[in-house]
Amino acid sequence: QPCGSCGYNLRGLPPGVGCPECGSRFGWNVGEEPIPWEEDENAPLSFFRTAFMAIARSHDLAKNVRRPYRLDLAAAKRFRRIAMLIAIPPLCMIVWMITATATSPTIAWWSLPMDAVAITVWLNMMVDSAGFYFRDKVSARVLPRVQTLIHYTTAPLLLVPLHLAALMVTLRAPINGSAVNCSLAIAQHLALLLATISIGAPLFAWLLFESVSITALGAFTIAFARMIAFAGMAVVLLVAVPAMMALIVYRLVS
Repeated sequence: QPCGSCGYNLRGLPPGVGCPECGSRFGWNVGEEPIPWEEDENAPLSFFRTAFMAIARSHDLAKNVRRPYRLDLAAAKRFRRIAMLIAIPPLCMIVWMITATATSPTIAWWSLPMDAVAITVWLNMMVDSAGFYFRDKVSARVLPRVQTLIHYTTAPLLLVPLHLAALMVTLRAPINGSAVNCSLAIAQHLALLLATISIGAPLFAWLLFESVSITALGAFTIAFARMIAFAGMAVVLLVAVPAMMALIVYRLVS
């Protein structure tokens, strides 16, 4: 971030600190494009414009960590809640369909409440841990702004309903009449979900780049390394928990 007065690189310095080269306190050279969702939540398409900004122009959104105006934490949390409300029902439906195919609809219905809890916990853990990651890396003044913008990493969840179309392929009965390979279906949907979630990784990386003294390559390496870690958590919460619940219910009903 070059100083608007002399061009000195200000990245890594707390907001409001004078430029070490020329002493200017008003030299942050950043664009002035606000977040559409914060400007007017009732405006047509503001939610989707913000989601597009978080996905396709994540660096522009991350630059808001340095802009000289207040960020609306409540609005960011509402964006996150809406994104999760859009994503959780399709994910529950996918888990229900796979469980019903592997066992029976009865077992799938009884397992569904705990499956929904596991899905919700995993999605919230993904966002909350991202905010927690910055706690010892940025100043107390910048931290609230970073933690506000982190909520917009949930934007890719708007794509999750499209995963339902994949069920027509993953759970399609083989032509030879054999049983559906549910293990393969689980792996395919898990890979599709992780690919979708990873679309939000660039926003995390640019937030790290804008608020910490790190190269862009280093920031992206950390961001995608976190995605790999969350893949392991997904196996536990989105695969092991539903499988365990189905087994418990099967033993109870039989």
